Amino acid sequence: MSRNTPLPPSFESLIEHIDYLKRRIQSLETGPAQKAVQDRTDDALRQSEARFHQLTEHLRDVFFLSAPDRLRFFYVSPSYESVWDSRAADLYSNPAAWLTAVAPEDRAIVEQALQRSRFSGCHDVEYRLTLKNGTVRWLRDRAYPVRHANGTIQYIASLIEDITQRKHDAQQIAALRAQLQQGQPLEVAPPIASPWHDPVKDTAIAEHKVIDEVNQRLNLLNRISTQSWSGQKPHEILEQVVAMLRSFYGNCTVDLSLLSLAAGPQELLPATATLEVLTDPATSKELFSQPCIDIPDLHAGTYHPVLQRCATRHDAGALYGQTFAYAEGQVGLLMLLAKAGHVFSAPDRDTLRDVVAYLTLLLRDARHANERDQALAALRRSDSILRAIFDTLPGYIWFKDAEDRIQMANRLFSETGPLDPTVDPVGKTTSELWPPERAKIYRERDEEVLRTRQPLKYEESCTVQGITRWAEILRVPTLSADGELLGIIGYAHDISEHKQYLALVERARDELEQRVAQRTAELEAANDDLESFSYSVSHDLRAPLRAIDGFTRILQEEYGRQLNNDARNYLHKVTEAAARMNQLIDNLLSLSHMSLRDLRKSRFNLSALAREVMDSIISQATPRPHTIEIAPDLHAQGDPALMRVVLENVLGNAWKFSWQRNHIHISVGRADSLPGRPFFVLDNGAGFDMTYAGKLFKPFQRLHGVNEFEGNGIGLATVQRIISRHGGRVWAESAVDEGTTVYFVLPENNAVGGEPQPPTE
Repeated sequence: MSRNTPLPPSFESLIEHIDYLKRRIQSLETGPAQKAVQDRTDDALRQSEARFHQLTEHLRDVFFLSAPDRLRFFYVSPSYESVWDSRAADLYSNPAAWLTAVAPEDRAIVEQALQRSRFSGCHDVEYRLTLKNGTVRWLRDRAYPVRHANGTIQYIASLIEDITQRKHDAQQIAALRAQLQQGQPLEVAPPIASPWHDPVKDTAIAEHKVIDEVNQRLNLLNRISTQSWSGQKPHEILEQVVAMLRSFYGNCTVDLSLLSLAAGPQELLPATATLEVLTDPATSKELFSQPCIDIPDLHAGTYHPVLQRCATRHDAGALYGQTFAYAEGQVGLLMLLAKAGHVFSAPDRDTLRDVVAYLTLLLRDARHANERDQALAALRRSDSILRAIFDTLPGYIWFKDAEDRIQMANRLFSETGPLDPTVDPVGKTTSELWPPERAKIYRERDEEVLRTRQPLKYEESCTVQGITRWAEILRVPTLSADGELLGIIGYAHDISEHKQYLALVERARDELEQRVAQRTAELEAANDDLESFSYSVSHDLRAPLRAIDGFTRILQEEYGRQLNNDARNYLHKVTEAAARMNQLIDNLLSLSHMSLRDLRKSRFNLSALAREVMDSIISQATPRPHTIEIAPDLHAQGDPALMRVVLENVLGNAWKFSWQRNHIHISVGRADSLPGRPFFVLDNGAGFDMTYAGKLFKPFQRLHGVNEFEGNGIGLATVQRIISRHGGRVWAESAVDEGTTVYFVLPENNAVGGEPQPPTE
């Protein structure tokens, strides 16, 4: 029997139904997310299996479902007992029992047919049975394979038809022809009794038309199951299934509604579907509490608005529907609608349930395929981005598996790596990429990374064509989510320029240290010269001054009476000049000592120190109306002895340059509103032109004549030297005849906050 040999409609239906049941069982999932769908599908499966048994139990022909060698039976129809005059249960326990009734002269033919069906799955053979009571029956035995998904034979489905009557009729026709040819009277033999002649069963089959109805239903399901749904979206599947149902149900209308449980943007829906938005959870629960909706007369009462609108749209009075999961947040309602008073038959309900059960699986697979396609598209986009980054990074990047083979390399590695640019490094081992000595070193480092599962970072140099290049290399172990060691990611970055820069920095540092040492030596020599100069000033220059002053005084004392007034006046001026010169030498020595003296910083009370200095100045001066304002609790960080010198010079200048005022006014405080919160000394004295402010803190620079105010221009230079040694700064603001304000900032002045700390005297 060839694979294209036509089969009886009932037998084709059985085979299709078996395939359909097998595919449905294989497609079911047991995950929590599919439980509701599976429960409903299982129910439909049980009902379908019950209908399958109903069909086979009413078949006149014997149906076997067996292993390819028919030595193991999975199903035997009840009609076997009528044909073989034996119990079907005996066949399960003794699979060869059916062969004992085969006529001995036909047994070889049967065994050959079975041998063929073991390989092809098909056979078509006629043979005789000899029953226990001696009755002989002719049978036609046809087999059809049921295959696995991989094409191998899983079962053999056999349909065995009793052809005894047909054989008898053929013999009678031949005998009648012979009688007619010989002119003999016709003698017709009585018909052979059929083991299936059961009026009750024949009546049931006639009434329910089980086989025809099941055939139609299985043909529809077979069309759905054999349709190629790959690559189709859920709404495309819905459109085609609804079209199939509309061609199947000729006596009623098929309608589809997709119900959204919340308002919002929806997926593009098929033209056959009506979108209803259900925002009331109670209303949604009412409609979907039962998967089957059977309303014989919609206009007899009040029903869900969705059902009422569907009935109005199609002018229908009766409805039967099945709900199914369409998408997240959406439920489908597939309905049969008919005129009022129509009763939907059991096959109508069964078919819709089977279609919805299979449709649920198709939609689930389509959603999963769509999600998989989206994930793959996102993965491809991500891979493209990562590959672009991978190829753009400045450096050699590679991935090597645990077997020491390059699985991936970036563009720079492929184009300028150890191999010729035309040779792909992927698939190559370390020994194939590098010379033996270097390959040995790299393998040892890779083994260390694989053994310790820790990154390894190091630097190495390589000399090619006389040029030495440096690289920083990082080798990182790569692990899977479950901790399996996959391989090593390597990254090599050229740091030759950085190495050159470090070498330059090192050389510059050495040169700087040499310069610092040289400068230190020069400064030490300068200090020695300064000390020598100070010694010379204090001894060698003072000696002539003392001689001038001494001889001048002798002339005044011994010969003063002999000199006229002009001569005596000249001698007096010489004496004053010598005194000023001596004072100038003292000031120069003091200024030089300020640069050499070590700082002894501590926290002190600037207010108290200013008060002491001001009291000393006032006590040594001619009494004069004055107002002295010193802000309390001014604290500073510095050398108290040197800061006394600062205040003596600044306050002394303030008193001196205010002497011509009728009332002297001097203030000491802190300018909190200015950056750094500087200390200040303010007076109402003569002031000066700010054009010449740059000369103010330089030695021997005077902004007023000697005849106006005494002094030698060393005081403010000393102040500037002391403040600079503290790391601060000093400046002055003034206007002619409007007084002067001298500001100075000491380090950490702006860090002082809160309650003042007690001074260290």
